[in-house]
Amino acid sequence: MNKIFFYLLLCVVSTAHSAINLGQTRVIYNENDKAAMFDVNNNTDKPYMVQTWLDNGNPDETPANLPMLITPPILKLDGHKSAVLRAIYQGNGFPEDVESVVWINVQEIPTIENEENTLQLAQRIRIKLFYRPVGLNMTLPEAVEKLQWQCHGHTLRAVNATPLHISLTQLHINGQNIDADMVNPHGERTFALSQQKVSHIGFSWVDDYGGTNAVNNVPVSCN
Repeated sequence: MNKIFFYLLLCVVSTAHSAINLGQTRVIYNENDKAAMFDVNNNTDKPYMVQTWLDNGNPDETPANLPMLITPPILKLDGHKSAVLRAIYQGNGFPEDVESVVWINVQEIPTIENEENTLQLAQRIRIKLFYRPVGLNMTLPEAVEKLQWQCHGHTLRAVNATPLHISLTQLHINGQNIDADMVNPHGERTFALSQQKVSHIGFSWVDDYGGTNAVNNVPVSCN
């Protein structure tokens, strides 16, 4: 009988059940740094090939031609070993007056076992990399404090007038939790409300280290 191998790619955002995981959930690349480093770990007894690349937000697109690269782009990682990957900015391409975000992709490639009809599972991990120019003169907590909340009818609007990305995880409104998402620099994000007017809300946001922080009793401007 011919040996048939099925190779299945599973795109994931969590490393909980992955043979390969990363040492952090986001990477901050400050302009003055020569590179931004992060760890990749093999949690199994088996060796894995690991492939890395960047994209600009769409996981299904061909790897983008971005002014940044990950090195090494491919490596072999033995069982229970770790390696350091580096993101290197090529010095031109990202704006200097606003933070940029790209996605790091880490694809595990398992070795093919010498068995018939083997199903090989490969998982992809994606985390955000934030490139932060030196001239922004603002910390992420300061940007969070400047986030403005407005409501009109059944719509709540988060307005980010700062040059930094603000990653929200949840809104807390009158005992209800609403899933939230990232608000881009000089951008806004809207959320549906079950009632027309809200005077105060709470929300949770993610800091540079991947920790979740809660902010309570934030006033909302309604009209």
